[in-house]
Amino acid sequence: MPVSVRRRPRAASPRPGDFSKINSSKSAAPTTPPAKQSTRQRSPSPSSKSRSSSKAAPKKKVSAPATPKVSASHVQANLYAKYGDVLGLVALLASGTNLSILGQYVADVPINKAAQLHLLVQFLVQLVVLIPRMLAASSTATTKAKRKVSTAQAIHLAFISIFYVAGFALSFAAVPRAGTALNQVVYSTSIIVMAALSYAVLGRVPTTGQGVGMAIAFAGVAVASQKAFRDAFRTLSGKGGSGDVGIGLALSVAMTLSFNVSTVLLERMHRMPRTRHAPLSSAFVQLCQVSLGVLALASYVCIMTIPRWNEYVTAPLAKEGWTLKSALLLYAFNGVCSLAHSQIYISVARGGFGANGTGLVNALRTATVSVAAHLFFCDANGTGKARRSCLDHGKVTGALLIAAGGTTYVLNKESGKKKRS
Repeated sequence: MPVSVRRRPRAASPRPGDFSKINSSKSAAPTTPPAKQSTRQRSPSPSSKSRSSSKAAPKKKVSAPATPKVSASHVQANLYAKYGDVLGLVALLASGTNLSILGQYVADVPINKAAQLHLLVQFLVQLVVLIPRMLAASSTATTKAKRKVSTAQAIHLAFISIFYVAGFALSFAAVPRAGTALNQVVYSTSIIVMAALSYAVLGRVPTTGQGVGMAIAFAGVAVASQKAFRDAFRTLSGKGGSGDVGIGLALSVAMTLSFNVSTVLLERMHRMPRTRHAPLSSAFVQLCQVSLGVLALASYVCIMTIPRWNEYVTAPLAKEGWTLKSALLLYAFNGVCSLAHSQIYISVARGGFGANGTGLVNALRTATVSVAAHLFFCDANGTGKARRSCLDHGKVTGALLIAAGGTTYVLNKESGKKKRS
C-alpha cells in the first residue's frame, strides 16, 4: 500500500521592495546568547601527551652543584675557633721560655740590680711601642665609641696595674736573697695558687680532668725542683744565714700572689656583664700597666739610682769591659720580648682556659726552661751556673710529669664549671 508523504508548504518569498516580512522574521527569531567559553583548560589526553613528549626536545642532564670554594682566611678562622685556646697556651709557653733564657743574659750585665735600670728601660720601650698603636686605633670613630671606660672597669684596671708593677718589684727584691732557682720554684706553684684564687674570686671550679692534670703537673714541679731548692737553701744559708733565705722566700711568695691576683682580676674584668661599655683591648690594658711602671720606676731611679750612678752603673761596666750602649740595647730587646709575652698572657687570661691556663703555663715553664738551659748553658765539667744548668734524673722525671699533667689539663677543653649560687 503506497505511503503518502506530506510535504511542508514552502514559505512565500517577499516581493521586490517589500521589507516588512524580512524584519518581522528577524524579530521573531529567538535571541540566545552565545555560550561562554570555559576558561578552564582541559587536560590533554594520554594520547596527546605521548605525541607531545615524542616531539619534545631531549632534556639536558643536570650536573651536580659545584662545591663552594673555601678561602684560606675562612679555614684559618675555623682552625683558630677550634684550637685557638690551645695555640695560645703554646705561644705563651714559647714566649715565656724565651724570656727566661734571655733573662739569663740580662742577669750577666754588670750593672747593679739595685739600680732598677733594666726594668725602667723595659717599661720605657714598651711605652714607646704602645703609644703609636693607641693613637692609630683612636683615630677611627668606632674605636672612639668603644674607648669609654666604666667606673667598675677603671677600678679593676687600677688594681691590675698596681699588682702587675708590684710583682716585678718584688721579683727583683726576692732574687738576690732567695736566688733564681728558688724564686722559679715558688713561681711554679702558680698552678695551685691560681686555681684557688679563681675559685674564690670567679667561682670557677675545675673539672675532674683538669684537677687531675694540675695535681700531676704540681708533682712534676716538686720532683724537678727539689735539688735546686736544696742547693739554693744550702748555698744561701752558708753565705748570709737562713734569715736572708726566709726573707727571699717570703718575697717570692708575695711576688707570686701579686702576679696571680693581677691575672684573676683581668679575667674578672673581661667577663663583666656586657653594657654600653665595650671590653677593653689588650693594648689599652698594657698601656695602663706600663704607664704606671714608668712613673714608679722613674721616681725610684731619680731618687735612688742617679745619686749613686758611678757606684751602680759606671764602675761595674768599666770593670767588666761593657759599654752603657750595649747594656741598654740588651735591656731594650728584653723589653720588646716582654711586651710580646705580656700581650699573649692577657689573651690567654681572657680565653677559654682563663687564669688557670696561665698558672698551668707557669708550671710548664719549669720543664721547658730546664731543657733550654741544658742546651744553652750546660757544662758538665764547669762549675756554678754552667753545671747547675745540666739535666739530671730529677729534672727529666719532673719534666715528663709536668708534660703529662699539662696534656691532661688541655684535653679537658672546658674552662671549668661555675659554682652554683
